[in-house]
Amino acid sequence: MRKALFLLVVAICGSMAVRAQQNPVKGYIITNTGDTIRGTIDYQTRGKMARACHFQREGETSYATYQPGQIAGFRMMDDGVYFVTRRFPVDGELQTIFAEYLVQGGMSLYRYEDTWTNAQFYLVDSDGKVALVKDPGDLSAYSAEDAKKKHDETLLPAMDMLKKSDKALKQLQNGTITANKLLTITRDYNNEYCQENGDCVVFQYNAKRSSTSTPHFRVQAGYMLAHHQLKDADAKNFAIPRLGLGCDFEFKRVRPGFSLQTMLLFSLWEWPESGSDVMDNLYLVLNVGPSYVFHPEKRVSPFVRGGLINMYAFMPFGLYAGGGVDFKVGKQHLRAGINADYFKFLGFLRPDDQHGYTSVSLDLDILF
Repeated sequence: MRKALFLLVVAICGSMAVRAQQNPVKGYIITNTGDTIRGTIDYQTRGKMARACHFQREGETSYATYQPGQIAGFRMMDDGVYFVTRRFPVDGELQTIFAEYLVQGGMSLYRYEDTWTNAQFYLVDSDGKVALVKDPGDLSAYSAEDAKKKHDETLLPAMDMLKKSDKALKQLQNGTITANKLLTITRDYNNEYCQENGDCVVFQYNAKRSSTSTPHFRVQAGYMLAHHQLKDADAKNFAIPRLGLGCDFEFKRVRPGFSLQTMLLFSLWEWPESGSDVMDNLYLVLNVGPSYVFHPEKRVSPFVRGGLINMYAFMPFGLYAGGGVDFKVGKQHLRAGINADYFKFLGFLRPDDQHGYTSVSLDLDILF
């Protein structure tokens, strides 16, 4: 059963990798002549969208790909995330990219992020001068003096750009560098020092909407048939209910329908007298693994899931896999499925006692 579960988990990951599917969001592109063309944008991760915009015009059935410079920019509808063509230094080299436009004014703010670097930001003043802003990172390996020097060197271009404002310099030097922090600094700086350049425009940056992942709280109830084998006792079969609480992190900008699941499951087991456990019959099981809904745009769709099992106070050695049907009910999801577990472990408290179990369960999940 262990081999079958392993192959099933591999198949789940493979199905997510090979399935081609867009994450369609209503939006528009802006041509280099300033024209606006409405349609649908494939809303992917920042790293992918910094290099290409996949756009489907209204009335068409296929997507066209635009590179930075081929269009002036693109934006999601309803004041959504906004990308524009800019030429900025990336890893020490000037590159033409689609940068996320956060603030427009006498002092403008842009964001860039790819799969190889952390998020970095660009301040651009009314004269076109550019200052790269990025978090100094972990400086714990440096001495206090060297850490401060490294920190100041990293932020020096931005500090020079914002030197008129003591408040902005203090905010910049304290804490980590985030989009919301820089947005606030830039907006306040514009309102105080750049009024002659017109109104400051904040492009409705929303950390939740712009985030690559979306968390969903999950509640599970099910009924499990389990076979428990103890080293020094006869095998025992169980038919018991179990409950679970967890969180699903949806990565629809990476691949629609893909999520990473975490679930803590609770169940009460009737142990044989010779195998009484310090947990007083309560089993806590942590499941972590990917899940994939094949047609997330539909109200009813099949799904698969699988991953690793870890049991409290024991050496982890387990797999789970399963599938079922996902139902959209308003903003919630109702999932009915069947799951199989295989587990073998060594107890830290009793290392001479090897035992394990296999189980099959019928589960009902609600995602909020």
